Amino acid sequence: MDTTARSWWGLLLREPLPDWRHYQRLALTIANPTREPLTLELRVHDQTAKVDAAAPFAARLEIEPLSRRTVTVPLDRMTPNGAAARVDLAHVQSLMLARKGASRAATEFYVTRLWLE
Repeated sequence: MDTTARSWWGLLLREPLPDWRHYQRLALTIANPTREPLTLELRVHDQTAKVDAAAPFAARLEIEPLSRRTVTVPLDRMTPNGAAARVDLAHVQSLMLARKGASRAATEFYVTRLWLE
């Protein structure tokens, strides 16, 4: 994704398989081809959350310059038993990756794989 033309950018993926209850982790492989560190925020929304509102779950992902990284997020961090996270794993609607903080100079990234384990 090339983000040079936008002041804000993100990647929104609608979930074709909304029931995540039989899985333990969400995994993403993200490549940062730039010479600057990349900070992304992963947001997960269920059917009760509005996409433009605060996400029931958000996690910060750090990708070093000129690297590829596989990040895994335990799904129990998103469930009602977690401290602040409140995602209904039976009704996941979407996930979003958005640039966060000082990543203005990192203007390109690639999601090469995304899966549930």
